[in-house]
Amino acid sequence: MKVAGTSHHDDARLACEAFVARWPNLISDIPSEPAINHAVSCAMAAGLSINPSELALPAIVVGVNEKTASEPTAV
Repeated sequence: MKVAGTSHHDDARLACEAFVARWPNLISDIPSEPAINHAVSCAMAAGLSINPSELALPAIVVGVNEKTASEPTAV
């Protein structure tokens, strides 16, 4: 069941907390379906040489900030 936050920032925080709570056993509540990998499509649009078959591959994109880049175990 989706729990709505009070803002986009709050929704993102809740999503991150749900992701971390399930790590490393990432089982989705959403049935799988064909999808497009937006990270790959952005890389292709930027001119990077990417195999087009990667458009259909799942990916995990992790954001990094200054604190986690210098101290990866910091939360």
